[in-house]
Amino acid sequence: MRIALAVAVLAVVNALNNRLAPELYVPVCLAGAAALVMIARWDGLTWADLGLGRASVGRGLRWGLILTAVVLVGYFLAFAAPPTRGMFLDERASGLSVGELLFRGRCHVVEGVSA
Repeated sequence: MRIALAVAVLAVVNALNNRLAPELYVPVCLAGAAALVMIARWDGLTWADLGLGRASVGRGLRWGLILTAVVLVGYFLAFAAPPTRGMFLDERASGLSVGELLFRGRCHVVEGVSA
């Protein structure tokens, strides 16, 4: 039953993000992740089983920072190279804060995929 519930959560999150409310992508994903963690805990998994135990926090943070740095370096190199710099120029982004830019960029990607 718990597997069916997890699949149902994923189906609802997918439908909301791709069809019904793509503008609510971030809160829907956070709620979905919380629901999946609750289902896993209900199934008897520990925080350590989920990779969220005290022993694995430091390692997870280090890997998160390393991988974030790799992605940022990739973006920086693509922006610095003249052949790919034009891909970063978009008038729709002028005047937006970084948070608005990231959120709207994700919503446009979702709309483009589901169209």
